[in-house]
Amino acid sequence: MTTIQFTATIKDGVIVIPQEYRNNLVEADSVTVTIQIAKKSKRKIPEIGLMAELARNPIQIKDF
Repeated sequence: MTTIQFTATIKDGVIVIPQEYRNNLVEADSVTVTIQIAKKSKRKIPEIGLMAELARNPIQIKDF
């Protein structure tokens, strides 16, 4: 068994295999797929406390 690891894009729910690895699949009967989903990070705003209050109501400073 040969192991190949790469990062792929997804188009319409289909994993797009990079061109340089496609030839390895021509003679394969089957493959084992492991998926690690990379999520876009979203900054969370605290719900309570001073930072939460400032995030909801920013202080405007003249000429800053």
